[in-house]
Order: sequence, then C-alpha cells, then structure tokens
Amino acid sequence: MHIVSGRQCRRLRLIHMKTSPVLHVLLAALLVASSSAANTEKTAAGTLRTSRASQIQQDDVLFPSSTATDSVLGTSEWGAPVVKETGSNHTSAKPTFGKITSKAGECVVASPTEYISEKYLDWVWQNRIGPNAVVVKDKNWSVMVNKNWLMDKLVHNKGSINYCVRWYANRKLDKTTASKLQVILERHFNAWNDWLVGYNCWPFNQLKVKMVGWAAKEASQFGWKDESLGKVYEGTIDQSDGVPQCPDECYRYYDNVNQMWSDTSACQGEPFDVSLSLKEDIPYGFGYDWGQEVSLNNTMEHLHDRNIMFIGHEIGHGFGLPDFYETKEKPAKDFPNSIMMAYSSTTITPSDGWMLRRVLDHEPAPRPTPSSSSSMVANVLCDLAGKKVKPEAVARPAQQAVPKCVVARIDARLKQFGSWDVLSREKSTNYSLERDSAV
Repeated sequence: MHIVSGRQCRRLRLIHMKTSPVLHVLLAALLVASSSAANTEKTAAGTLRTSRASQIQQDDVLFPSSTATDSVLGTSEWGAPVVKETGSNHTSAKPTFGKITSKAGECVVASPTEYISEKYLDWVWQNRIGPNAVVVKDKNWSVMVNKNWLMDKLVHNKGSINYCVRWYANRKLDKTTASKLQVILERHFNAWNDWLVGYNCWPFNQLKVKMVGWAAKEASQFGWKDESLGKVYEGTIDQSDGVPQCPDECYRYYDNVNQMWSDTSACQGEPFDVSLSLKEDIPYGFGYDWGQEVSLNNTMEHLHDRNIMFIGHEIGHGFGLPDFYETKEKPAKDFPNSIMMAYSSTTITPSDGWMLRRVLDHEPAPRPTPSSSSSMVANVLCDLAGKKVKPEAVARPAQQAVPKCVVARIDARLKQFGSWDVLSREKSTNYSLERDSAV
C-alpha cells in the first residue's frame, strides 16, 4: 500500500461557523444520555444508535458473506497475513468500550481489553503519530500539527463531507456506476465512525458523504448530461500530475500556517473537502488529508462488495493513521491485523478503531478543570457569531441533568473551529509523493 505523506495543499479558513446555543445543550444532552449510561452500567458494548444499527442490519442482508473473516493467501516477509482478495462482504468487528477509565457523567474514555493492548496503543502514539514521534517523510507524522485531517473537516462541517471525483481514465463512466461511489464512501466512513460513536463526546452518530463535483478532461467521458449527481467540470487539469480536478476556488481546506479556512465564495458550485481520484495506471492507492487516490480497476472489480480494502485503508490515512508493514513500524511482530496494516484485513479491526480513538483523545479541545464553576447556561451564552443569549432563552431538555464537563467539552470541540476573518488567500502547490514498501 502506498501513501502520500506530505502533500501540502491549499488551506485557509471559512469566515463564520454559526452554532446555536440551544444546539450545544441538546447535543450535550444526547451525548450524555449514551455516555453516562455506558459509564453507569460499565457495559463493554459500544453505543451505536438505532438508525446506524438499522443500516448495519440492512447491509448484512445486502452483502451476505459465506465467511466471517478474510481468506488468507500467504504471509508477508514481515510475518503478517496477506489476504486473498482486496474486497469482502463480511462485517467489521463490533466496537466496544473495553475498560472505561472516565468517571460517571464524564465523556467516555476507555482502554481496550482485547485484541490490542494499551501498551501497543501507547507505542503507536509515542513512536508513529504523536508529538514525540520522529517525523519521517513516508512513515511518521504528528497528527496534532495538522488541522486538516478528516476529523477536523467533519467537525467543521457538522458531520458531513463533500467530495470531488477526479476521473483519470480513457474509459467512460456511466451514471449508474457513478451513483454507487457516494454509497461506497459513506459506508466506509461510517465503518470508521462506528468506533467514535459515544466515545469521548464525539458529536456524530452517523456521517454523511455528498458528491458535489465531477472532473474530467472532457465532459463526454461521463455518461450523463445533467448535474443531478453534482456539477461537472471539464478541462481543468492539475499541472502537477496531469489529473483533472475541480476548481481551486471550490476547495474547502484549513491552512495550518495562517490558521484559517479557505474562502470559497468564488466557487460556482458547492465547495468540496476532499477528492476521490480513480486512476487506471495504479494497482494500489494513496491517501492523506486531501482525500484518496485509488486503483480504478480494483474499485470496479469490487464495486458490489461491502468492503473495498484500498478505500477503507486510504480513508484511515485521512484520519492521520500511518501504515504498519515493516517490523520497525510496529510495537512488536505480533501487532494484530488491521486495515492500516493493509493486506492483513479488508475490514476495520479493533486495532484501527482504538488507534482512531487515541487521535480523538489527544485532540486539543481543552477539558474543563475540576475547579471550573461555570454553569451549563454560562457555557452557551454566546453563539459563534457573537450574539448574546439570555439564560432564560436557553431551553434545558426535560428530565435531563447534563454534567458541566460534558457541555464544556462539546462546546470546546465546536468552538475549536470557531469564526475567523479571512485575512488572505494563499496557494501552495508543493506536493510530495512518498511511497511505502508494499506487500
């Protein structure tokens, strides 16, 4: 599996994100209902809510699997299994909370009790993705330095993400096939998100993916003429790689240098957050904060499968997770199978899920100190636009005592991406394409 470890794309910041004070309270109430219950009951199960659980049940019917696990072809030179197929229909491991270490009423924080150890998770944080990791171009990066990861985009967009599809192929893309890409991406995003639901006050039970742009050298390469699937862009080529792209002015991203979101007011369509590039000339994939670049042939081969390994893996890179292939990239040779140790699994495993939770655990939204005496209403007196709200105007959910720490935590997570003035707009086309050793 190949990754892009340093594509320094154009990142600035949006002018305002308005969040209603009432939304803060209602959101906190919903979260504490699941988080507190899990703490009180000390259950080992996750908290997938009804809508998401129903979707999983529907997928179980839609994608019947004859096996519960991947068929293994052989073993890599580093001792990891190599799956026979890069697509499958079986279900990912069910998320659990393991051993809950947070106090009752606080955001649920926990440690694994099976599959992967806390020791291994700590090693990954210290040596691969945390602030103390030695940054190596194609191996390690610090997830806390970059604020353009998928988690950041999802919070900024309140649980949704917009895609531009970049078509780099000689063949024609028909509308029926194109319409399946949104469903595929949304299914893989939510397989990752299942590990965040109910954990550490993550505010989204289900993620939404929207296709807003389709880029090709010629519009005739798309087998439809309307814009029911999103706006079609013709002939806009990225000079760095020759691949069609959606317009720069439509790219919504965060500039880590200037600390602001991009001004997309000049976009003639809807802004996009990430891209999906489908290319005939590669058998593998790349991934980073800008999106995914995957093999067109492999994607078409597994178009009707529940799990497409390359897509799930590259989305993982978008969350800031690295590859795990060579022995030196893992805490031990027996590091458990994961989609980020691609070819060892076609599905998201507990290793992947717990590593993603560790990224959320270290997000720089400040936790309230025990000495904080601010009330629930005090935390939501001002919305992000600066409008004052009287305490009596903030509705408290009936029969719901929302702990201060939960409200403050949610408030901090949302305000972390608060309003900024657009000071300037800079572009950078400094791309760095780095490759791992592939199995």
